[in-house]
Amino acid sequence: MIKKIRLAVLCAFVAVSLGGCFEEEEEVKAPKNDHIIVRNETAVDLNILVKTRLKDDFALAFGKTEQIDFPATSSKFVQVVIKSTDPDWNDCVANAKVGQTVIAFQAHQLIECRAE
Repeated sequence: MIKKIRLAVLCAFVAVSLGGCFEEEEEVKAPKNDHIIVRNETAVDLNILVKTRLKDDFALAFGKTEQIDFPATSSKFVQVVIKSTDPDWNDCVANAKVGQTVIAFQAHQLIECRAE
């Protein structure tokens, strides 16, 4: 009888010990990212800065379109600063919703930008 009790206790101990080994692991959630798309329709290369979201400028060659990813926040609007690499051209700023396309284009020797 004592052997059966010892065996039952041992089985219960082993079951509890092994139960912890097969516990489901918690999923680690990756930080969410937002994005905007920038299209350069000018004749010069540009540097793009997404204010308050990125620390560094993003280079964009003329005639190219790129998606820029950045960490998501509760704000769904960003300010995009577009700077020309040519000192003879001006800079422009556009406010855009996350996911929108910001287009930089030429207008009478100036760079203009708009969000669509």
